[in-house]
Order: sequence, then C-alpha cells, then structure tokens
Amino acid sequence: MIKQGMDLNLTDQTGSTPLSLAASIGNLDIIKALTEAGALWDIVDSFGRHPATLAVINDNLDCLKYLLSHYKKIPVDLVDGQGNTMVLHAARNGHKMVLNHLLELEPEITHCDALLKRNALHWCAILGQTVCLEMLLQYAKKYNLTDFVDCKDSMHQTALMLACTTGWYGLV
Repeated sequence: MIKQGMDLNLTDQTGSTPLSLAASIGNLDIIKALTEAGALWDIVDSFGRHPATLAVINDNLDCLKYLLSHYKKIPVDLVDGQGNTMVLHAARNGHKMVLNHLLELEPEITHCDALLKRNALHWCAILGQTVCLEMLLQYAKKYNLTDFVDCKDSMHQTALMLACTTGWYGLV
C-alpha cells in the first residue's frame, strides 16, 4: 500500500496514524517501512500522544530506540495531551528497560502530570513500582534533585506518604 502512494499520515477516529498504531503494537518492521516512506512522527492522537509515547506506554523498547534515532527532533521530555512525559509513563507502568534507556538520555524527570500534579516517583509509590522508583532515586541523587524527591502532589503528599498510604512496605 505504501508503494501505491497511500497517505501515510491519515488518522482514524481516535487520531491514530499508521505509525502510531505500529508503535502501539511494537511492530518494528512496519515502523521502519513507514518512516523510510516519510511518515510524520509529530501527529498526535486524541489523547495528545505521539508514536514514541505509545511505544513507551506499551513497553516497546526497540521501537522507541528506532523512533528516537530516526526522528532526531523527538524531544526525550515530550509531554502528551494529559501532561505526562515518556519517563512518567515508563515509571508508572513499571517498564524498567524503557525507563533505563530514557534516563540514559538525561531527561527532565521532575515533570508532574496535569491532573494530580504527580511526578514519576509519586506514581511508582502508588503502584508499587519498586525497581523504577529506585532508578529514579538514583538519578535524582546523581543530579541533586532534592525538590523532585520531596515534591508534593495536588493533595500535598510526597511519594513517601503515598507509599505509606498504599501499604507498599518495600518502597518505604
């Protein structure tokens, strides 16, 4: 279909393009075919998510790496329509390898989501993502991000408070 000249950037009812759909399911071969044919990376779906963000959400590390290397303009601190960064998505979902790769790119990790003003540490504490929380704490220590560690959400709770509230003893 690509060879027949079909529009690579048309969207469906959710705003998804062929590239974002391929990123969602982790099909690297299709992603490569679409990018080589000129598909755009910066068309967002109805939730404001880019293909790279969808690769992160669905734990597709190889697809993320390819998208970041092929489209040099994709910012690692990309924020979706709900105020979430790729780091926040990876940490909240417990995608350790994706988070590790993103941290290697030295992103801004202090960003908070739009609704509850929670950062990646808050979400790790709520959802019991121990390994991701430890990775974020090490990163914060390396870059002396004490404000990130002690940040309060919209309910004035820190990640430590949320871990205590949700009962994740291993995080405390």
